[in-house]
Amino acid sequence: MIALIHTVSALGLAGFFFGFIFRARFVFKKIATLPAPFVATGFAWSLVFFGLGVYFTRRANVTSVGSMDASGIFQLVCIGFAGFLLLAVLLSERSLKFPRSNSVMFLAMYGLLGVASAVYSPAPFVSGYKGLLILLDCLLVLVCFRQALRYGSARVYLELCYFFIAVFCAGALIGPFVYPELALKKSNGALGYILQGTIPYMNPNELGFISGVLTLVGVRRSFFSRSLGERLGWAGLAILGASVLFLAQSRTGLVGVLLGLVIMSISIPRMSRVASLFVVLSPILISASFYFSWDASTSVVEYVERGQQQGGLSSMYDRLARWVEVGGSMIIESPILGHGYDAGVRYGVTVFGIEQTHMHNTYVQILVNSGLLGFVFWLVFFTVSLKTIFKGFKSGVPAVDESSGFAVETWTVITLILIRTMTGQVLVTHQWALLIFLAAYINFASEKRKFVPSIPQPSYSNSR
Repeated sequence: MIALIHTVSALGLAGFFFGFIFRARFVFKKIATLPAPFVATGFAWSLVFFGLGVYFTRRANVTSVGSMDASGIFQLVCIGFAGFLLLAVLLSERSLKFPRSNSVMFLAMYGLLGVASAVYSPAPFVSGYKGLLILLDCLLVLVCFRQALRYGSARVYLELCYFFIAVFCAGALIGPFVYPELALKKSNGALGYILQGTIPYMNPNELGFISGVLTLVGVRRSFFSRSLGERLGWAGLAILGASVLFLAQSRTGLVGVLLGLVIMSISIPRMSRVASLFVVLSPILISASFYFSWDASTSVVEYVERGQQQGGLSSMYDRLARWVEVGGSMIIESPILGHGYDAGVRYGVTVFGIEQTHMHNTYVQILVNSGLLGFVFWLVFFTVSLKTIFKGFKSGVPAVDESSGFAVETWTVITLILIRTMTGQVLVTHQWALLIFLAAYINFASEKRKFVPSIPQPSYSNSR
């Protein structure tokens, strides 16, 4: 089956290069029209997003400066440069006045509690560092929010996320050719392997999530982009995302994509026939997914219990047991303040006798980490932001043009994130999913406002 893996990988890479060829001209043309302060904040956003990757090790748990390996140092450098750019923009505008945002305010309170939790966290340095990163995210959002209100083009931050996601997906497909021992994880399925991210490192579920995002965005834009070249470019990127999703065999990603196509078929008249066709064919897609990841020598029940052989979570029962027995007991021990941002290391070698890193559920993880106080802060941030994004989606239904189509597309991406909150740790700390969520919030929140008062002109000579 290695030949099939290589064939699908080559198809996805062809889609990437096809997309790059047709999209590059439009991207560079757009960048050339943006004022310097906006470019600076976009570059800062890019550094923060790109710097989240683990590029120099395949160990999933080495993702912070606490380990001080090459990836940790690289992340620090990216964060440092991003902070420098944000400071330069603020100094150039000589104003510290930001648009009001209850969502960001409560996220900042959640981050402050994370910093304070370093006092009692089992990993004090890492806990404090992760809390500070949340505060940096808040500053990044406020600066970018202000730039979006002033110059427009709020979509740029989501576009940057999608650009890097396409690059990461292409990097994952290079792996089977260049680093097969790192990129391909043995499994019991007919393919014999599950694809992991290589450049940067990602586990199959995380890779399935970002490839699902790219698939949804690519499918929608292949219908709505203004020119044939753009539509062809996005079709190529949709093929890239689908290829990675197929090889990663992520059940969460597959369910999210199918649900996203259902939303598109209902909300976008132009896509109703094609999206409905995908929905009708979904049993075939799911069956094919089972075939390529299911060992014919085992029963269907045993396949469902496979859980991608991660952390002893061999069935939904094990997940529930973990949430109730482990998470519940830790929440009862410290219900108000939790156990700190990196509380997972406390039970890392005790649950089911297998090393664990998180609860595989966002809501339980936050209760364990930050207690009821932190959960309330996070929940207000989450619900206020989600309400803003949903209002943008509702205003775009039915989607008959590019703007309303973008609103529907963004909601399908958010839906995929919501599904991931039930099976993984997302939106908990400084992560790709959080930055995508915040970029969507900036876009729709800025649409409701027209200006930022009392912001002096920037000192950049080419700002207009």
